[in-house]
Amino acid sequence: FLYDSNNVTDQFKVYNYNTQLNASDVTLYYLKNNQFAIYLTDGDNNPLLNKEIQFKINNLSYKNKTDSNGRALIYFDLNNGVYRVDTSFAGDEDYLSISKNSTITILTTIDQAYFQEMSNNFVIIHFYLI
Repeated sequence: FLYDSNNVTDQFKVYNYNTQLNASDVTLYYLKNNQFAIYLTDGDNNPLLNKEIQFKINNLSYKNKTDSNGRALIYFDLNNGVYRVDTSFAGDEDYLSISKNSTITILTTIDQAYFQEMSNNFVIIHFYLI
């Protein structure tokens, strides 16, 4: 056998996989430690595990990693109002970056309510709003 070696140089491009970010608008009642969740999947809806997600809400930034279901979660305390949430995945060597804007609406809640039953079967309700 005769062997003739040649060096071959070529270029190729590596394509990253598409990603999907599910970050829905939500309406919540005012509570301490409200939560907002997103889901990160590949182009075939397979959850992406251990990917860092950036959240920006009310001029504050939060980071969390996705779990085995592709879910990343943040907890926050916001007053009544409407807030824009910017959510993003920066991408990595395997997956493309993606971002999405959502709205969180925080409604007033009843902080304390108590009832007094009257003898004539009427009920008086006292509400204290935050």
